[in-house]
Amino acid sequence: MTVSKYLLYYLKNITLDKVYNEASFQFDLGLYLQKNGFKVEFEVNIASLSIYDPKIRYFKHEIDLVVYVEGQIDSIIELKAPMMKRHYLKPKESKQGFTASINAWEKDIKFLDQIKSKKIKAFSIFLTDDPSYYVSKRITKSNLNSFRQSELINVTNNDNGRVIHCKPDWVYKDNDSKEYDFFIIEL
Repeated sequence: MTVSKYLLYYLKNITLDKVYNEASFQFDLGLYLQKNGFKVEFEVNIASLSIYDPKIRYFKHEIDLVVYVEGQIDSIIELKAPMMKRHYLKPKESKQGFTASINAWEKDIKFLDQIKSKKIKAFSIFLTDDPSYYVSKRITKSNLNSFRQSELINVTNNDNGRVIHCKPDWVYKDNDSKEYDFFIIEL
């Protein structure tokens, strides 16, 4: 199985008792991939990898997960996991900065675009237990409206002017508890 198939299987089967914030998501996903035969490194500085180009001014310097197959970098993965409900006994309206989360996700997309290659796959995974990310009808000035409606989002890479087309296709958990939702974008 390819890394992408393992990612999808993992995301469809996680429980929120293991994943309650971005760090726990990163750790749990990395361990899952390791248990399935992949070498995984966490929080890798781009400068330490063979794909580093000192002429590029990177949007970020740390990669959440680097996955190796047969000693070579196969995939780079950036994660966003704005989690909410676990902190409250009863769900309440979110106080999270939705626009800030979307801006951070867009920064991840730009970073992945800078370092992906034909031989290396790049994934952005967004996981949340807060339905306000995809159900609210409130109008905002950011890409949040398009994000909520699973519309095409154009993220412009400021370095080269290239427009990266992203479509956040939400995958809704198929159960009555509706614990979490996610999407994966492969660049």
